[in-house]
Amino acid sequence: MSGQTIVSFIFRFHLVNTEIWTEEKQWRIKVTHIQDDDEMTFENLDDAVNFVRQSLTKR
Repeated sequence: MSGQTIVSFIFRFHLVNTEIWTEEKQWRIKVTHIQDDDEMTFENLDDAVNFVRQSLTKR
């Protein structure tokens, strides 16, 4: 397994609110980068994925 790099992330989704009229859901997304023990919280999936993307480019 030499030369192989494994990077792990945990995504946790917490339903914060549901708009009564539109039924649109608001989520809080917590992303944990396991190797760096770095954790961030986001309100949308695009920002959470960008965090992962940035973490991967640092390697």
